[in-house]
This record gives sequence, C-alpha cells and structure tokens, in this order.
Amino acid sequence: MRQAFIDTIFELASQDPRVCYIGSDLSPEIMARMKAEMPGRAWMEGVSEQYCVGMATGLALEGKIPWVHTIATFLTRRAFEQIAIAAQQNLPLRLLGNGGGLIYAPLGPTHLAIDDIALMRSIPNMTVICPADSHEARELAIAYKDHQGPIYFRVGVDQIMSYDLRAADHDFIIVCAGSISKQAVEAANLLGCLAEHHSVVKPIKVDRVRYAELVSVEEHSVIGGLGDAIGADLKIGIPDVWPDRYGTREDLLRYYGLMPEQIAERIRRELI
Repeated sequence: MRQAFIDTIFELASQDPRVCYIGSDLSPEIMARMKAEMPGRAWMEGVSEQYCVGMATGLALEGKIPWVHTIATFLTRRAFEQIAIAAQQNLPLRLLGNGGGLIYAPLGPTHLAIDDIALMRSIPNMTVICPADSHEARELAIAYKDHQGPIYFRVGVDQIMSYDLRAADHDFIIVCAGSISKQAVEAANLLGCLAEHHSVVKPIKVDRVRYAELVSVEEHSVIGGLGDAIGADLKIGIPDVWPDRYGTREDLLRYYGLMPEQIAERIRRELI
C-alpha cells in the first residue's frame, strides 16, 4: 500500500505543480523518481517529524499541497502539536502514516500505531482515511486531491477481502476500516452476518436504524477509534493497554483476538 501512495503522489505531482513531498527518515529510493524529475519538490529529512510538519505548514501557506510521510506513531504522537496548529488554519496537509495498527510488530511497542486514529479524530478539520488495499489507497488519494483541509491517511497492508455471504441471518452488522477489514469480513462469512467496510473514519455515518446492534472491528485501541466514532454496541479491537509483545502482525492479531475465528467466537458469545 505504501508504494501505491508514493506512485499516486508522483502522478498527482506531475499534474499539479502545487503537490510536493516531505519524507522523514525513510529510504531515499521512495522518492528517487520524483526528486530526479521534479527537483525542488521532494525532500527527505532526518528523524525530525515536528520539523517536517512545520515545513509542510509553511509550504501550504504558500499555496502548496504538501504530503508528509513517515511512521504513523512518530507522525501522530511526536508532531501532534504542529499538526493541530496547521489544522487550526485548515491547511491542505496530507499526512501519510506508515504502519497503521500492528504492522511494525517486529520492531516492538514503540512502533505500534494503536492510537493514531483517536489522536487524529480529535483534531477539528481533520479527515481520517483508512484504505483496505492499494487500489483503494490510490482511488482515495485522487478523490481527495483538492480537499481544502488536512487529511490523515493510515497506511496498512494490502488485503483481499472475500465476501461470500448469501443471506444475512442476524440483525447486527460488523463495521470495519482499513487492513483489518479482511479479518472482519471473513468473520462475517463465518457468522452469516453483514459486514460494512468504511475507508473514511472521519467523517463517518452508519445507519443505526437498520440494525439492532453495531459491532466494530479495528486494528486500534477500543478507545477513541472506529468503535467510538460509530457508537458501537460491541467494540472489538486492542484493549486499553500498552502492547508489550514482539512478533509478526499475525502473532499480535491472534494475541488480541483479531483473527476471523476469534472475532466470530466473541460475537457468538456476546451477541448471539
């Protein structure tokens, strides 16, 4: 998904001279093409997320549309104040957070973005977008290219969702967003219920009238994320704890009960 965003940023930049790119402590190869073909519109800074957002704010005030790209935890936590100040002015910053959720599990707790949606949702004027795959990442980056205010794009892993439901046998619905939607949809298939993927988490609106209960599934803390955004009756996600494990993303998904069969079992136990 990350490369899809990079390719789309380059495409947008080739069409619009306002578009520029600022990376923080990422591989130089990510921006090599843009730097070669569009000199003066792409920069790779060091471990300086606050500076990158400040730089982007200045560029936005000069009429540019800057994309700031780095690891989600460091972007949303370390540069929170700078992001908030830019959002107060409703500037068109595009914030690209790598590793949303548990993707950086091998690097440990400091790299696990389990509160990034909550942090960005709390900022007025901020739009929060969580694509499920590379195709959606590209489509959303293009669809929001002229959006005036700031946007946080959560970069996850590519997932192919297989939805083979033939009939809905229950009066609840699973609501999901981002890469975890694959596991949520597979759980829905096991249960014979409906699942609804939302790539835009803020603003969001779910039709509560049609369903007796809403279940949220998210690769994020159950505090302040998708579940709170929709007022879910059952919130399935990472509990209100600091992660304390290393491993693969799948290891941690299983540890927190976020694999399809675990999601389905919890819903059976609490709702059916």
